[in-house]
Amino acid sequence: MSSSFFVKVNEAPQIEAVIEPVREEALRCSEGPLEELRGTWDEGGALHLYRHGKSTRPVEVVYENGEMIVRVLALSSADDFDLAFRLTETLGGDGEITHEEHGAMPAREARRRLGHEWMVRETAVAYQAVVEVLRDNPENTADVLGPVRTASIGRTMLERVGSSPTALLEMLRRVQFIEDTHRRCMRLPFTNAGTGTVCTPWSMEVDGFYGAPTHLGLLMGDDYRFIPVAMAREAAADAWIPLDEHQFAIDAIPEARRGAIRKLVETKGVKPKVWWQFWR
Repeated sequence: MSSSFFVKVNEAPQIEAVIEPVREEALRCSEGPLEELRGTWDEGGALHLYRHGKSTRPVEVVYENGEMIVRVLALSSADDFDLAFRLTETLGGDGEITHEEHGAMPAREARRRLGHEWMVRETAVAYQAVVEVLRDNPENTADVLGPVRTASIGRTMLERVGSSPTALLEMLRRVQFIEDTHRRCMRLPFTNAGTGTVCTPWSMEVDGFYGAPTHLGLLMGDDYRFIPVAMAREAAADAWIPLDEHQFAIDAIPEARRGAIRKLVETKGVKPKVWWQFWR
């Protein structure tokens, strides 16, 4: 699901001529650093622009068949819509553009005609589409490709956001830029803790990692002991930050609670074998 603006051009534009007028500190491109994007736009070539810390989806810009196409993807944030309007105004100048649903209009009128009300409606329609897909397939997830990483929307995530498309967008945004505050957790090579098991160490004193492991473990003497994430989530309490259907972030545990968690892991945890300990 997307919404596209079409701008007729006489020839393929220079990439920098499109990007520089909308350049700002937060602007990024999924395909590479902005300073490296130079030269004539290739036929069929697409760039995905976004605002670091603000976007939920990239804005897709394509040159094809004598037209520049600015495409706003489903579940885009207000900042993404704004970037799309800025690109459309830059490409259209004093001329006309064509919107796939609303037809031809002056480029400089697009924002006024399709402003807040249209953006809210587009977001609501996209949210409802996700709800309906998951209602028919409650065990499935809807994967949303963001500018930085994919976010999975499922039943649990929808229960957290309730009926608010805005809350869903905020969760998608947080998934994209979680590395501003947390680092990706380390995956350990344990292979027989169960089918599909992903184990990672839990450094309770460290303020922040994220990922989607199935088990968290503490080092007990010379060996790790692991507990499933459901148990770890309850023990971590408000240090646990759900991101999407599978991923979470976890902050440092207050020192006063660490002893109880270590005792929990010591008594309930499993010590899995690593690949080279098959004889144990």
